[in-house]
Amino acid sequence: MNDEVLTVRLPKGSRGRLTRLAKRKRQNLSQYVRDAIDAKLWIDALDETTALAAPRAAALSLRSEEDVFKLFS
Repeated sequence: MNDEVLTVRLPKGSRGRLTRLAKRKRQNLSQYVRDAIDAKLWIDALDETTALAAPRAAALSLRSEEDVFKLFS
C-alpha cells in the first residue's frame, strides 16, 4: 500500500469524540478519520462545481431542480 502519514493537532476533547464515533461505526480511529476527510473532500468538490456551474445555469434561466428537469424532459 502506498499510504502517506499526516500528523494533525486537534483541540482538547476531539480525539475522544472521534474515538467514540469510530466505535459506534465499528471502525478503528484511523479509518474513521480517513472516511471523514474523504467525505469532506467530496463536499468541497461539489461546492466548487456548484459555484462554477451557477453562472451558466443562470444564463440558461435554471434556478431550481424543476427548471433542470424541464430542460431535460
